[in-house]
Amino acid sequence: MSLTLFTSGWKGLAPAVALFSLLGTLPLVGTAHAATVSSASVASIAYSAQIRKITDKYWNNGSWRASAGVSVAATPANIKAFKAGTRVRLADGQVRTIKSAKTTSGALTVLMSGAVLNGARLGYPNKLSVVPVATAAATKSTATKAATATATKAVSASAQAKAAPSTATKSTTATTAAKTMSTSSATATTSQNSAAKTTAAAPLLAAQSTTPSAPVQLVGVSLSGAAFGSSALPGTHGTNYIYPAESYYKKYAEQGLTLVRLPFLWERIQPQLDTELDAAQLALLTQSLDYAQKYGVKVVLDMHNYYRYYKQPIGSETVPVQSFANTWKRIAQKLGTHPALSGYGLMNEPNTNGLWPATALVAAKAIRQVDKTNWIYVAGDRYSSAWHWPQSNAQLIADPWMRDANNKLIFEAHMYLDRDTSGSYADKTETFAPDLGITRAKPFVDWLRANNLRGYIGEIGVPNYAPDAILAMDNLLGYLRENCVPMTYWAAGPWWGSYILSLDVTGGAPQPQLPVLVKHANTANSCAAIGEPL
Repeated sequence: MSLTLFTSGWKGLAPAVALFSLLGTLPLVGTAHAATVSSASVASIAYSAQIRKITDKYWNNGSWRASAGVSVAATPANIKAFKAGTRVRLADGQVRTIKSAKTTSGALTVLMSGAVLNGARLGYPNKLSVVPVATAAATKSTATKAATATATKAVSASAQAKAAPSTATKSTTATTAAKTMSTSSATATTSQNSAAKTTAAAPLLAAQSTTPSAPVQLVGVSLSGAAFGSSALPGTHGTNYIYPAESYYKKYAEQGLTLVRLPFLWERIQPQLDTELDAAQLALLTQSLDYAQKYGVKVVLDMHNYYRYYKQPIGSETVPVQSFANTWKRIAQKLGTHPALSGYGLMNEPNTNGLWPATALVAAKAIRQVDKTNWIYVAGDRYSSAWHWPQSNAQLIADPWMRDANNKLIFEAHMYLDRDTSGSYADKTETFAPDLGITRAKPFVDWLRANNLRGYIGEIGVPNYAPDAILAMDNLLGYLRENCVPMTYWAAGPWWGSYILSLDVTGGAPQPQLPVLVKHANTANSCAAIGEPL
């Protein structure tokens, strides 16, 4: 998308999760407790293990603070019992499905579906119990049988929340979703048999591989609204733009999408250059992070400005590069300690003909002066196009600092499947090959591997009327999972009207893109960290 479309294009009128990974081994303290086994009828508990007594920055009474999960002792019996797909019961009676279970330093981290757990109520000294599979012979079930049974894993395919009604012309009229897919299973079956399947690539960061401490969240959404109304700056909250409500974080977290990219505008967080950040905007951003923390979501803060401030390019006489860097430093000082923060998205879709690398370096270094922990997401030039990445971003890592893993950088690409890669999908007759998504992403992924770097697809969106595009996205997500590259779908959140890419439309009708995202979000991955397949 050209800069001439900045205020009037499909995405120029609106903004484009959490992503995170804990590198190394989580500190494990406290006493490991042996599992207990009891004889069971169909309705009783077949196997249970005591949750570990551990409380630190990652754990609260053995309950993981970042998302739904607990820590138990890594005994052979526990490893056998708590496998992906197994249904388990918590102390309050609620039943959840295990998404993955990984061993590290004598402990077994069991990640499950749903919102983050209340460690004070459900953690140590309570137990995690396997729910027996009910069969005709269930009365003869033993603890061993129950521990090895695999429950059917179901994923809800409906989008339950209703988007807020549109109050501004922020989206174009969409083609009626008459071509929506009849079943998500058809997509899944076709995907499994598609020639688009590829073998797992070599680790992107083999030399720096770390012991997995928890599964990497690879699938999320962009929750838009806060960057709407770019023609009215700074604008009025609730009139020109809107921050997504708590209900959006809850809805997507409950479906396993616990990574959010949150677009915002520079002119709102700092109406005048080199001044204090706006208190009202800081409060809205903090509230958004609080919502995310409540539901175990990680957030990427996305400055959705297309390399501009009040329509003037960064690096111009009126918008110095140092002012841009100073703004990010101020944001990091204010929000860097929030537990829901994944990191800082320096700039959405710069298109600078080579000016961006030096600007990104200055801004990233400014953040590292005050925050050495959270990720820094570095977009690519030429609108961050994954397809054009290698030829457009050769200078992005020319400075050794940008290649140093200790600086915790993640390179962000965007991709769309229409002919011009713009995401407008203007030609409603266009068709999409099953492997098109993989083809568009591969130049970026290959670049990451060749340079031993981490990456992320910050935007990918497909139209609701095109089953073949949705299938291509399905295959793409499998490819990204094999390479441990996270993604956030464009788009979700309020005020989208009938936008063909949105998961949230007026009236709240379920959109066919969502089941594919949910399926992949709840598929176990073998990633030690972002960009690190085991």
